[in-house]
Amino acid sequence: MGPDFTTVLEVPPEPGFEPLVRAFVLDAAGRAGIAPSRHEPLADAAALGCTAIVAEAMAESRSPIKLTARGAAGALTIALLERGLPLDDAVAARDPRWAELSAAADTCGWHAHGTGGSELRLTVAAAPRDSADASGEAIDPGDSHEEAPTGTPSPHTYTYRAFEPGDAAAVARIFYRTYGYHYTPTLFYSPERLIAANAAGSVHSFVAESDDGEIAAHYAIRPDNRATGEGCAAVVLPDHRGHDVITQARASAEAGARAIGLQGYYTEPVTTHPFTQKASEHFGATICAIVLGASPSGLRPSHMDVAITDQRQSLTFYAKMLGGAAPRVVHVPARHRAVVAERYERLGCAVQMREGAPPHGRGAFSVTYNRAKETGSVAVAKVGAQTATLVRQAAADLRAVQHAKAIFARLPLDDPGTPSLADALEREGFFFGGIQPLVLDDGRDALLMQCPLTPLDTGKLSIASDDGKALLAYIDAERAAVRQSS
Repeated sequence: MGPDFTTVLEVPPEPGFEPLVRAFVLDAAGRAGIAPSRHEPLADAAALGCTAIVAEAMAESRSPIKLTARGAAGALTIALLERGLPLDDAVAARDPRWAELSAAADTCGWHAHGTGGSELRLTVAAAPRDSADASGEAIDPGDSHEEAPTGTPSPHTYTYRAFEPGDAAAVARIFYRTYGYHYTPTLFYSPERLIAANAAGSVHSFVAESDDGEIAAHYAIRPDNRATGEGCAAVVLPDHRGHDVITQARASAEAGARAIGLQGYYTEPVTTHPFTQKASEHFGATICAIVLGASPSGLRPSHMDVAITDQRQSLTFYAKMLGGAAPRVVHVPARHRAVVAERYERLGCAVQMREGAPPHGRGAFSVTYNRAKETGSVAVAKVGAQTATLVRQAAADLRAVQHAKAIFARLPLDDPGTPSLADALEREGFFFGGIQPLVLDDGRDALLMQCPLTPLDTGKLSIASDDGKALLAYIDAERAAVRQSS
């Protein structure tokens, strides 16, 4: 038995480095006191592991492969960490190379680290035994889009169903194949976190399973509150795109939203991919808002015909009510009443427009900053006498302290003080963005006011429908009016 030690080697994700890997493992095996007859097979297995990782996982990543050798407790563990396509035991079982590789070790398995990558771990005992414990802490722990149908029939048939824990690793691979490691939230890269989120009800995932057992697509409902949630995380493996797979996965998710008692749900299709907007309209959703400068420009799904933009990404906000929608009593500035009434009519909601009233008493609002998206948000629960002053100060802090690239304010449409607060925000550079039904914490509807803080050319936005284009024209006019008056 040799001394305890840990040593690390990094190699580029390219063929030709197998001799270096073999030499590294042979040296570690000698130091760990592994039986000499096992040195060469273990070195061959590690070299084969690197070769397979380069071939199968690293086509879209240039991150180095990190090898860690750890000698401890009478055993040697060789770990190969890759940050390419997420791999797991189920995928490995379909490849004969993994059977050859695992024969050299007492235990062999894949361990997922979310955005930290996937780790192949080989463990051999210094003294002969049936198995070695490789279940401890990781050596290096780390934390679709829809596409227009091609008209070509799919060679597969699909089963659409609720997510099961055994699907988690496959879902992680779909996200990597679509976004690399750039998608947020990152829980979709971590099988354990995704399983936990579904168990807790913070995410309700649905999948499309191909007749060959492959998980081909994923769609989720992420509840915001008891009334609504976001239809999100829509991804399809490249080989299964163009066959309307995600549409059926979304239908399963919508049924799931009804089952958990949501009054409605929403989606936020990007303005660089019109088909995702058309898909929302196909499901009976209504475009209710256009959110300008909502996220950085860099997130671009791979294998897809998505327009490249040199400005911050803007989103459309589509809402769909599930079941009979309750009548609304709303308070908006007089000039916005016609466009707001039209949105509600398209949603199938009866609405009464009421005059506003001067706010009084204490107000209530919350402020959040999304570091990944570089955006600030103000959610107003009650408009009080000092709310306008306090919200203006919060917006100023988001600009000066957090350097926010856009700020959004959501005002309660059922509050008589909302018209005066909207007027005050317009004097600070905010302008009308639309309505967002059910999004406030208690399921109330919001008036969206927005203030993008980077240059944005709305002529570069792709809006799919005439209705959406008319809404964008209205928003553009309001933006110009606010600029002129400020």
